[in-house]
Amino acid sequence: MLAALTSATLYCHQPDSRRNIRTILSPQRIIKKAVEAGFALKVQVLRSVSENVADGIWEVRAVTHNSFAQQVEDSVDDAGERAVLHALQDATRASWVALGDAVSISSMDVWCAVLQAAVI
Repeated sequence: MLAALTSATLYCHQPDSRRNIRTILSPQRIIKKAVEAGFALKVQVLRSVSENVADGIWEVRAVTHNSFAQQVEDSVDDAGERAVLHALQDATRASWVALGDAVSISSMDVWCAVLQAAVI
């Protein structure tokens, strides 16, 4: 989750990015926005992904790679935001070291919902 949030924070500064995570909204925020737009939540479910899905390790490797820090410098104008991103990168590295290996890194669960337009 830390790597996903870190990636999303950087890539929102890169509008042409083709990375896996370009923005991140929590289910609660999506539901709130949908309700504001006139939709109702019919059902929601959280699904775990297969152990064979490697997105989690890909994100961790991307965030911990040395090129990530350079992307932060090249893409983020605000010094405070750059400092936060560098701290998040450091925290991701420290967490990976604490886990001990890539096998301990899993991909995020998938949230799915059915929304229904309000009847007018």
